[in-house]
Amino acid sequence: MSICFYDKQKIRHKYMDKVRIGEYSKSMNKIIYNENEYSLNKFATNHLTKHSNRKTCNAWADCECLVDGKWISTFNL
Repeated sequence: MSICFYDKQKIRHKYMDKVRIGEYSKSMNKIIYNENEYSLNKFATNHLTKHSNRKTCNAWADCECLVDGKWISTFNL
């Protein structure tokens, strides 16, 4: 993540109509959401399991980051 994201960059995961937006912390190399620290995979799977029966996902394909006011897939970084 430290290679792809900059400090305080917004990261989001969407599942159907549910959206979770966290913020990347460069010093911790984690995504911060509700005062919890997550890897990208944990950020996405935690959100997914909260709203579905699925237990796994491809976080790089499922998450997006905010770049110049636009959400882009983290898969394309």
